[in-house]
Amino acid sequence: MPAEPQSFKKNCGSVAGGCLGIIGFGLLIGFFMNREQKAWAGFFYPDATQTETTTIIEKNLKSLEKCREWAESEAEERGLQEGAWDYECGTGCKVSDTTTSQDRAQGYVQYGCAEYTR
Repeated sequence: MPAEPQSFKKNCGSVAGGCLGIIGFGLLIGFFMNREQKAWAGFFYPDATQTETTTIIEKNLKSLEKCREWAESEAEERGLQEGAWDYECGTGCKVSDTTTSQDRAQGYVQYGCAEYTR
């Protein structure tokens, strides 16, 4: 059997490398897009000394920055001064298993989040 020409091997290598590069690039873009699409929940505390009780919760914020903007907006709407209020932003939030139906009926719902930040 005659030997394959070098140009054929080079072309196959270039095509395979190009395909792997395109696939890798697509995976990289997908990773960063999914990372940005985390749903954030905002927890606003009008009284910074009473953080056990949240009176305002905003869900489905698109980013951490949007959560921070939302908290600033809540404070501004209420005329609260810096330091008088507090907030947290969380991802992976869901209603805590310790929240009873009686709690829910009274409007008290406890949340747990996989990650919290400010």
